[in-house]
Amino acid sequence: MSKYDVFSKPYKICNVEIPNRFTVIPMTMGALSYDEEGGFSDNLIRYFELRAKGGFGLIIPGAAATDYHVDPYSALGPNVNTNKHWQERAKVLTDTIHKAGTKIFCQITMGLGRNYPGLPGPSENPVWRNPDVKSPALTVEQIRQKIADMIEGAVVAKECGYDGVEIHAMHWGYLLDQFGMSFFNRRTDEYGGSLENRLRAAREIVEGIHAKCGEDFPVGMRLGLKTYIKDYDKATLSGKEEVGNGIYGDYAVCYGPQPYYWGGTWICAATGTDNADIVKDVMLKLTCDKDIMKSITEKTQDYTNNQEAMQEIADSDFASDFLGGQNHIALFVEAAKNIDMSNAGPYDQGLNESIQTAFRDYFDGNVDFDKAKANFEKAAQEKYPELKTFEWPE
Repeated sequence: MSKYDVFSKPYKICNVEIPNRFTVIPMTMGALSYDEEGGFSDNLIRYFELRAKGGFGLIIPGAAATDYHVDPYSALGPNVNTNKHWQERAKVLTDTIHKAGTKIFCQITMGLGRNYPGLPGPSENPVWRNPDVKSPALTVEQIRQKIADMIEGAVVAKECGYDGVEIHAMHWGYLLDQFGMSFFNRRTDEYGGSLENRLRAAREIVEGIHAKCGEDFPVGMRLGLKTYIKDYDKATLSGKEEVGNGIYGDYAVCYGPQPYYWGGTWICAATGTDNADIVKDVMLKLTCDKDIMKSITEKTQDYTNNQEAMQEIADSDFASDFLGGQNHIALFVEAAKNIDMSNAGPYDQGLNESIQTAFRDYFDGNVDFDKAKANFEKAAQEKYPELKTFEWPE
């Protein structure tokens, strides 16, 4: 079996089964997209039909406008909520794609913000490539109206036969991306300030769509985790000068409820190897050589399992730029002192994945608690037949 076979296998998003992992990603199609009345053109429908017949499992056309209350105009063409011809042609498109055995999602957008003159954003900002013109700040009522329009757009998309929606939330200048960045979003109300508040609009859109369309209706989000913005209309190639994205330099490591978790990188030797001495030397070097382990941590920022090396880094001026200057190794060194392996047994690592699988179904709401326990016990006995009884804490 090839390691690439996974790309051709079906998978599910919620209850929607997609034939394979090849996807036509959303893109602006320009004049090809619409006819004179704002519906999908014959050329565009044919374009996507050929890709569906060619084997793509999922198709996501470019962003569709939803706001018809706040923005003075749409820079993305017809509005899915108000243009009945768009809706009629959307049904033709989705039916065509489905006949080819492919699924189709509708990408919907909250707006473009400072990309175009006159379009409002989270705060007042210069319009892209037009610094003398300002994009006005949205009011709370306007934000809520835009969220409502997005939810309505998802309902319309579902009625038109789309299998799911994707929320457009990326690119430096498009509205939901602006909300997420403190550089553009300087609000002091519930839609600004903390990262949680800056992402509130995006979260309320997702929750609102699920409330109207059902929890099983797929809702994706194309979200840019990095922007490479260092100033208005200026980019940084490395990302180290990036501002306002709530990512680089804004994270930190904190203590959790337990001092360790099964995982890490395993070094295994093949049974019957002809190079036992070399394998032994490699294993010793990558576990017991203090200088090598220290070097790995300094270069990768990963915690390695050499106590002396980690203590030296913890006691040094080591600092992670990504974590805002934190010496997270010092925290890990202290946490490691609390690791208690006295209750560890021979089955722990082998059953780790089994209990995760069983209770993932429970946490996702697919089974009740007793069924999850029963599923785990069954998996455990299949792996370790000698296990006869199980005791669960009250």
